[in-house]
Amino acid sequence: MVAYSFKPRFVLPIELGEKRQTIRGVGKKRHARSGDTLQLYTGPRMKPRKIGEATCESSSPITLAFGDATKRPFVVFGDPQTAGPGEILITPAELDEFAVLDGFADWQALADFWAETHAPLPAEWTGIIVRWGETFRGGLALNPPAGAST
Repeated sequence: MVAYSFKPRFVLPIELGEKRQTIRGVGKKRHARSGDTLQLYTGPRMKPRKIGEATCESSSPITLAFGDATKRPFVVFGDPQTAGPGEILITPAELDEFAVLDGFADWQALADFWAETHAPLPAEWTGIIVRWGETFRGGLALNPPAGAST
């Protein structure tokens, strides 16, 4: 099992099945692989609340480029040097659709979020995208709000 923690703004889109992916940096810990059970949490590290579980459908490299005055934004799945058609998103409609799948209203909202959480906004960022599809199963709150009955 692999656990991922989410900011509160993503809980409802996950529960509604609108957000079925997460983009993460490459670090010391192993990311999920196809078939792994994902445990999805929110809240502080010492008192997390379980959103639910899902089965990882895929995990692969991803590159996000946010663009500037001279370059257009894009998303590349896999190796940017060998990516083929279908693995590169460049049109505004494709970028907006991708952003919605990640829990945002559109590409600009995703870029604004990245600017807030990864300041300064990198021109290009490479990490991992983990997708879980329709396998989400709602979770039981590990720490119910005060006054809630269990």
